[in-house]
Amino acid sequence: MSAECADYPCILKQAHGEFGKECNIVHSPEDVCKVTPQGLGTRWVLQELVHGRFEVSTTVLADFGHILDEVSTCYEYDSETYVWPRCRGVSKSLYSVPHGHLKIFEQFLESYSGICNFNYKVRDGELRIFELNTRIGGDLAVDAPRERARRLFEKLDAHWCISSNDTMPEKQFAFCRSTGLPQ
Repeated sequence: MSAECADYPCILKQAHGEFGKECNIVHSPEDVCKVTPQGLGTRWVLQELVHGRFEVSTTVLADFGHILDEVSTCYEYDSETYVWPRCRGVSKSLYSVPHGHLKIFEQFLESYSGICNFNYKVRDGELRIFELNTRIGGDLAVDAPRERARRLFEKLDAHWCISSNDTMPEKQFAFCRSTGLPQ
């Protein structure tokens, strides 16, 4: 809630931002004040700095909190402490998410239907989720194998957007309308 109460080092980031832009690793309340002289307010947040070279990005397809499919990419970076994109990637690979982690994701997705992207690290076997976006992430759009991404989108289409000759239940119609998918 305040720079004075934070555990340092930590991440200072805009509450609404994209792609690690405007993210800083800060080491003291004075570092925070250099970036945010007006204070944190509603524009800035402090976030735990999770150390580790490996980061996972998981895109899930959910229907009222139940995960229907997922595609995950594991990234290795050249440092234990970094803010993406100000680091160098070492490797990336398709990742198999443990069932227990998917159950944790479902807790975040209760009553949610659609695509959601989680960015996280695993430390001591536990998830450290640092970002959740209700949109397609770069991992699925750019890094996931095309055939695997295609299967997720085919599942999306088959589950919600049925042929125009069929009767579409209202929740499916509303979902397709809100995403711009065929109705």
